[in-house]
Amino acid sequence: MAYGYKEKSFLALSPSVLFVSSVFFTAPIGKALLPGLPGESLRFFFLILPFSFFYFLRYKSTLPIFVVWLAYVINALASIVLHLDDLPPGLSINTFPVVRLAVHSLIVAFFLFAAWHALSKGTEQVWRWVRLSFQGFLFVSVLGAILYFGVRFAGLPRAQYEMFNVMTQEGYGFLRFSPGSYPNEFGTMASFFSVAALALILRRDTNIGKKLLWSVFVLGFIGMALATTRAAYITFALGVIIAFVSLDAGRALKGAFGAAVLSVIVIMLLPDSLVSSSLNVLQTGYSAAVNGTASVADRYEKWDTGIAYLESSPLLGIGFEFPGAWGLHNTYLQFLVGLGGFGFGVAVLIFLWASVLFRRRFLQFADRNVIDSNLLVVTVIAGMHASLFAASNHNQNHFLTWFALFLFWATGSLLLRRRPILARGAYRQRARRAASQGEGPELNPSAIKNGGASSHAIG
Repeated sequence: MAYGYKEKSFLALSPSVLFVSSVFFTAPIGKALLPGLPGESLRFFFLILPFSFFYFLRYKSTLPIFVVWLAYVINALASIVLHLDDLPPGLSINTFPVVRLAVHSLIVAFFLFAAWHALSKGTEQVWRWVRLSFQGFLFVSVLGAILYFGVRFAGLPRAQYEMFNVMTQEGYGFLRFSPGSYPNEFGTMASFFSVAALALILRRDTNIGKKLLWSVFVLGFIGMALATTRAAYITFALGVIIAFVSLDAGRALKGAFGAAVLSVIVIMLLPDSLVSSSLNVLQTGYSAAVNGTASVADRYEKWDTGIAYLESSPLLGIGFEFPGAWGLHNTYLQFLVGLGGFGFGVAVLIFLWASVLFRRRFLQFADRNVIDSNLLVVTVIAGMHASLFAASNHNQNHFLTWFALFLFWATGSLLLRRRPILARGAYRQRARRAASQGEGPELNPSAIKNGGASSHAIG
C-alpha cells in the first residue's frame, strides 16, 4: 500500500528534520559518525536526543504520554535513590547509575514521543521514518563494507576500520563485521533489516522503494553472515518464516522458491572460507549451549550472579543500572535485578498504560491511521528480533529495541481491526453527522462496523 506523499528533501533543515527524522536516519549508523572517539556506549544519535526531547514538549498534546514517561523515570530513579548507600566508590561517568538512567530516559522519551506524534500525522509519517531507518542502515553497511573488505583484501590498516566501531572482535578465524556497533548488536540489526526488506519485497510494498529494499536485503544478509552472531542466524530464520506465513499460500510458495534460488546464488558468490565459517558458527554455538562452554558459559555464570543478587533483595532489587545489574547478558533479568519485583511490576503496568493510550490515540485519528498489514508484519519481525536478542544480551539502549516498540505503539499497540467501542462511539457519531450533511458513503453499514475505515482493511 502506497500513500502517494511527496518525498521531502533531507536537506530541508526544519526542526522536525533536525531533531526527529535525523534520529531515525542516524540511529542505525551507531558510532560510525563519531570515528575515533572513546566510549563503548556512545552513539551519534544520543547527541540529538536532548534537542528532540524539548522539540516534542512544544506540543501540548504530548502531555498525556509525558506523564507516562515521567512515571517510568521516577520508578527507576526511586530504585537508585533507595540504594545510594550501596553504590561502590570510584565509578566512571559511563558506569554511574544516574548518568546511565539519563541516557536511557532520553532514548525512551524519543521513541515514545515520536510514536505519539506520528499517530496525529498518520500512517504515512510512520513509513517516512521507517524508510529513513532503512536508508541509515544501508549507509552504515556500505561504509562498513568498504572499510572491512579494504582491511581484508586491500591492505587498509585495521585501525582505520576499528575507528568506526564500538567494539572490534575476531571470531571463528576472521574479523567480525560490525560497522558503527559491535558484532552481536550489528548482526541482529542486519538480520532484522534483511528479513523486513524481504517481507516487504514479497508483499510488493511500494512505500520504501524496490531498489532500497533489494539493497538492504542483500547487504543485510551479507552483514549478518560476516557478523557471525548465532542469535542473528536464529532470528533471521524465524523472521523468514514469519514473512512467508504472512502471505497467501500461492505467493508464499513462489516467494519461498525465489528466496531459495537467491540464497543459493548469494552463497555461491561468497568465498568458501566465509560459508564454512558461518556453518562453523552454528555448530560451535550448538555445542557451546549444550556443554556450557565459550561465551555461553560466561552468560550462564552472569545469569547465576544476577539471580543471586535478586535473591538478596527480591522486592526492591539492587538499584536500576547499578554495576551488579547491567551487563548480565539478559535484559529482562537486568531490569528485574535492578528494579526488584515491585519496581519491575510497576514498569510492566506503565507499559500497559502506555499501550492503552496509544490504541486510543490511533482510533482518535482514525481518518489518518491505516491498519496496514505490511507495517504490522515489519512490527512483528522487529519485535521478535528485539525480544529474543534481549534474552541473551543487554540491549536496553539499542536502536532496534526501541524501534520495535516505536512500531508497536505507532500501529496502535499492534491494532488488527478497529473496534468502535474503544473510540467511545466516535465512528457512529461521525456516521450520524455525515448522514445529517447528506454524505451517503458514510452510511455504509460495513464501514461503520469496521470503524468507518473499510477502505483501509488489511490486505
